[in-house]
Amino acid sequence: MVQEKKPTTTRKTTAKSTATEEKSSGRAIGSLVCGICSIVIGSWCCFLWLPLGIIAMVLGKQEEKAIANGLAPESGKTLAQWGFWLGLVGVALGFLFAVIGLIFGVFTSIIEEYQGW
Repeated sequence: MVQEKKPTTTRKTTAKSTATEEKSSGRAIGSLVCGICSIVIGSWCCFLWLPLGIIAMVLGKQEEKAIANGLAPESGKTLAQWGFWLGLVGVALGFLFAVIGLIFGVFTSIIEEYQGW
Protein backbone atom coordinates (compact mmCIF):
# COMPACT_ATOMS: atom_id res chain seq x y z
CA MET A 1 0.00 0.00 0.00
CA VAL A 2 1.28 3.33 -1.00
CA GLN A 3 0.50 6.15 1.33
CA GLU A 4 -0.53 9.31 -0.31
CA LYS A 5 1.06 12.48 0.88
CA LYS A 6 -1.40 15.11 1.77
CA PRO A 7 -0.40 18.57 0.73
CA THR A 8 0.15 20.79 3.69
CA THR A 9 -0.62 24.42 3.58
CA THR A 10 1.49 26.78 5.56
CA ARG A 11 0.72 30.39 6.11
CA LYS A 12 3.47 32.83 6.53
CA THR A 13 2.58 35.65 8.83
CA THR A 14 4.49 38.79 9.12
CA ALA A 15 4.25 41.54 11.62
CA LYS A 16 2.46 43.70 9.08
CA SER A 17 -0.21 41.13 8.31
CA THR A 18 -1.06 40.38 11.94
CA ALA A 19 -2.76 42.72 14.31
CA THR A 20 -0.61 45.60 15.36
CA GLU A 21 1.19 44.82 18.57
CA GLU A 22 2.12 47.63 20.86
CA LYS A 23 5.62 47.66 22.20
CA SER A 24 6.59 49.18 25.50
CA SER A 25 8.24 52.55 25.30
CA GLY A 26 11.84 53.29 26.20
CA ARG A 27 10.80 55.12 29.36
CA ALA A 28 9.03 52.05 30.73
CA ILE A 29 11.95 49.77 29.96
CA GLY A 30 14.46 52.31 31.26
CA SER A 31 12.48 52.68 34.48
CA LEU A 32 12.50 48.93 35.04
CA VAL A 33 16.22 48.59 34.28
CA CYS A 34 17.16 51.49 36.56
CA GLY A 35 14.92 50.12 39.31
CA ILE A 36 16.57 46.71 39.17
CA CYS A 37 20.04 48.25 39.01
CA SER A 38 19.32 50.53 41.97
CA ILE A 39 18.80 47.43 44.10
CA VAL A 40 21.44 45.13 42.63
CA ILE A 41 24.26 47.59 41.98
CA GLY A 42 23.32 49.83 44.88
CA SER A 43 23.70 46.99 47.35
CA TRP A 44 27.43 46.65 46.64
CA CYS A 45 28.40 50.01 45.15
CA CYS A 46 28.13 53.01 47.38
CA PHE A 47 25.70 55.79 46.45
CA LEU A 48 24.68 54.49 43.02
CA TRP A 49 21.35 53.48 44.54
CA LEU A 50 20.25 57.09 44.88
CA PRO A 51 20.57 58.35 41.27
CA LEU A 52 19.42 55.03 39.78
CA GLY A 53 16.43 54.84 42.10
CA ILE A 54 15.42 58.44 41.44
CA ILE A 55 15.75 57.98 37.69
CA ALA A 56 13.61 54.81 37.88
CA MET A 57 10.90 56.60 39.85
CA VAL A 58 10.87 59.66 37.57
CA LEU A 59 10.78 57.60 34.38
CA GLY A 60 8.07 55.35 35.80
CA LYS A 61 5.82 58.27 36.75
CA GLN A 62 6.42 60.04 33.41
CA GLU A 63 5.44 56.87 31.57
CA GLU A 64 2.30 56.37 33.67
CA LYS A 65 1.23 59.96 32.95
CA ALA A 66 1.93 59.50 29.24
CA ILE A 67 -0.17 56.33 29.21
CA ALA A 68 -3.00 58.09 31.05
CA ASN A 69 -2.92 60.89 28.45
CA GLY A 70 -2.85 58.42 25.57
CA LEU A 71 0.64 59.40 24.45
CA ALA A 72 2.27 56.03 25.18
CA PRO A 73 1.16 52.44 24.60
CA GLU A 74 -0.76 50.71 27.37
CA SER A 75 1.64 47.74 27.24
CA GLY A 76 4.31 49.69 29.14
CA LYS A 77 2.14 50.36 32.18
CA THR A 78 3.23 47.30 34.15
CA LEU A 79 6.90 47.87 33.37
CA ALA A 80 6.62 51.50 34.45
CA GLN A 81 4.90 50.54 37.70
CA TRP A 82 7.48 47.89 38.49
CA GLY A 83 10.28 50.30 37.67
CA PHE A 84 8.81 52.96 39.96
CA TRP A 85 8.40 50.59 42.90
CA LEU A 86 11.79 48.94 42.43
CA GLY A 87 13.39 52.39 42.33
CA LEU A 88 11.59 53.30 45.54
CA VAL A 89 12.78 50.08 47.21
CA GLY A 90 16.31 50.74 45.97
CA VAL A 91 16.33 54.24 47.46
CA ALA A 92 14.85 53.01 50.75
CA LEU A 93 17.38 50.17 51.02
CA GLY A 94 20.19 52.55 50.17
CA PHE A 95 19.21 54.92 52.95
CA LEU A 96 18.84 51.99 55.33
CA PHE A 97 22.33 50.70 54.47
CA ALA A 98 23.76 54.22 54.81
CA VAL A 99 22.23 54.65 58.27
CA ILE A 100 23.44 51.21 59.37
CA GLY A 101 26.92 52.02 58.07
CA LEU A 102 26.92 55.35 59.87
CA ILE A 103 25.81 53.78 63.15
CA PHE A 104 28.38 51.02 62.78
CA GLY A 105 31.11 53.57 62.07
CA VAL A 106 30.18 55.70 65.08
CA PHE A 107 30.09 52.73 67.44
CA THR A 108 33.36 51.40 66.08
CA SER A 109 35.10 54.73 66.67
CA ILE A 110 33.64 54.93 70.21
CA ILE A 111 34.83 51.42 71.03
CA GLU A 112 38.31 52.15 69.66
CA GLU A 113 38.48 55.36 71.70
CA TYR A 114 37.61 53.62 74.96
CA GLN A 115 40.02 50.75 74.35
CA GLY A 116 42.88 53.21 74.58
CA TRP A 117 42.01 54.08 78.19
